[in-house]
Amino acid sequence: MSIDLINKNGLLLIGCGKMGSALLKGWLADGVHPEAINIVEPNPSKWLMSLPGIYLNNNLPNEVAVVVLAVKPQMMKLGLKKVSKFFYPLRLDQQLKCLKRNWGKVL
Repeated sequence: MSIDLINKNGLLLIGCGKMGSALLKGWLADGVHPEAINIVEPNPSKWLMSLPGIYLNNNLPNEVAVVVLAVKPQMMKLGLKKVSKFFYPLRLDQQLKCLKRNWGKVL
């Protein structure tokens, strides 16, 4: 995935704790524009809230180039509910079955 495509179509990050923050720092360092990033994080850090240009806990965009789930395994089901509109027309239960086949008992 190219940085240009992300800058054009956006990136949605679900969860911005330790892992999500590390990913975010890398993307920003690599040239992803802050205004291309939408983040859903129920407990944003002061650092995250201080970043200019990033969309934090706003309405989700209609389309994005990339969806990243950076949540703990026990929060995966909730994270998937947030982003289910970005997947092919599979119902949430079908998406979960698919993930369970690949991730085992995590979900």
